Amino acid sequence: MKSAYEKEGIYVNAERRMHLSQPFADTKEPDDWEVLQAVAHEMGMESDFTSHEQIWAEVQQEAPNRFGKADYALLRHAGQEGVQWPVTEEGGTVRLHATEFRTEDGKG
Repeated sequence: MKSAYEKEGIYVNAERRMHLSQPFADTKEPDDWEVLQAVAHEMGMESDFTSHEQIWAEVQQEAPNRFGKADYALLRHAGQEGVQWPVTEEGGTVRLHATEFRTEDGKG
């Protein structure tokens, strides 16, 4: 598997900030997702990903409220600053609960 300096992919930190990691070095080693997909195939699970970008597209589809608008183009443009989810038409959300706070009963 590749080290962090050899990978491309999305990282999300505890601040909700998403970064697109760019590799510093190119190696022939498989990416983490390739290793996990090979293990899944050995266990009889089917998946047909061919890139980390395809996997992120599925994450966007499965969690659209948080990551739906955070595509690779936006994250490339954001550079080292990154962008905070949820991403709206205006960009990232710096303060998550500015007007309301979600509670267990779904109100507010």
